Amino acid sequence: MKDITDSPNWQKYVVQDKEFAREPRNQAAKLSLDGFPLFKTKDSYSCWACASVSLNRPPDSRSKAHNINLHWLTTGGKEPQSLQAMMEVLVDDFLEGWKNGFVVFDAARGEEFCCRVKLLLVAADWKGTF
Repeated sequence: MKDITDSPNWQKYVVQDKEFAREPRNQAAKLSLDGFPLFKTKDSYSCWACASVSLNRPPDSRSKAHNINLHWLTTGGKEPQSLQAMMEVLVDDFLEGWKNGFVVFDAARGEEFCCRVKLLLVAADWKGTF
């Protein structure tokens, strides 16, 4: 298996879901959360980012900056006190995207459509994600 699109889960959750597969512009997403130092010093503060990419894109273009959706960025000592509040809002948005979708504008076709979003992967390591 070279890519998630080759996996049985992709078939089960994306291809075999007739309602989801009927609209090719629907999105399957991968979410990543990771912390990293802002400066290379012993007592440096850290920065935490949460981003997603569309798994519908070709693997070689997913990690390009213009294809990464940054959901939030926060700073805090060695580790933030709690990411729960930010994650709750994000999870609620993904649940809404799965159940009801979002009305978005397709500039190429010049029309609005209901785009549904499925969160298929969550990773807590930036380097291992994109």
